[in-house]
Amino acid sequence: MNDLPPEEIQVWILHWRSMTGWIKENWGILNEEEIKQYTLYVKYEDMMRGAIGRIAVKKISLSYLGKDIKDIQIERGRFGKPYLCCSGKRLSINDNLSHSGEIVMLAFGRNVQVGVDVQAIKQIQEYQRLAENYFSPEESAAVIRQNNIEFFFESWTAKEAYVKAIGYGLYKDFASFSVKIGGTSSESYGDQIWRICQIAVDRCHKACLAYGTRNENELWEEIATGTGENDRYLAGRNV
Repeated sequence: MNDLPPEEIQVWILHWRSMTGWIKENWGILNEEEIKQYTLYVKYEDMMRGAIGRIAVKKISLSYLGKDIKDIQIERGRFGKPYLCCSGKRLSINDNLSHSGEIVMLAFGRNVQVGVDVQAIKQIQEYQRLAENYFSPEESAAVIRQNNIEFFFESWTAKEAYVKAIGYGLYKDFASFSVKIGGTSSESYGDQIWRICQIAVDRCHKACLAYGTRNENELWEEIATGTGENDRYLAGRNV
C-alpha cells in the first residue's frame, strides 16, 4: 500500500503510449458506464488518455486507502469536479487529473484540495489574441510582453489548475482573476489560500499544480521543480 501523509501531495506523470499492455490488464476496473464512455471516442489517442487516467485514479486511490474497488465510488461536485466516496461519505483523499499529448498527469492530496493541468505545446498563431480574450488584463499584458508561446501555456495551465482546484472548472470566467506561478493567487476562495507551482515534464509539455491550505504559515515553498527548501512535501512519480 502506498503512503500519502496529510502534509504531502503526490504527482504522477504517466507516458500513456508505453502503457497499452497495462491498460488491457486493468480494463476490468472500469464500470459499464465508463467503458461505454471511452469506447465512444472517435480518436484512439483520446480514448487511451481518458481510460488510462480513470484507471490510474482508481488504482492509485485504492493503494492509498487500502480498500477494495467495490467500496469506492467517484462522484461529482456541483460544477463537475470528481471526488472519491465510500458508502456515500466523501473520503479525505482529493485527486485531480489532466491529459494532453503524450502525458497523463494525476495529483493526490490528503485533506488538501488539488488541481493539475498539462498541455502539449502547440504553435498557435493567435495565442496573444486568446490571452486578450480569456486572461485578466495583467496576464494578457504579460503574454504580449513576453511574446513567447511557452509563457502563454505556462499561464494557461496555471489558470486551469487553479479553477480545477477550487472545483469550478470552466464555469469560472478566466478573465475574472489572476494567478501567479510560484506564488499565491490574487483571489481567495472560501477560507483557502492557494498556491500555484510549475511542474517540470519535458520540452513538449507545460504543466502546473494548484493546491489550497488553511493557513498562510502552512504554505510550502516552490516545490515542483525541486528548487524549494521544502521539496520533500511533493512526491513525484514518473511512469
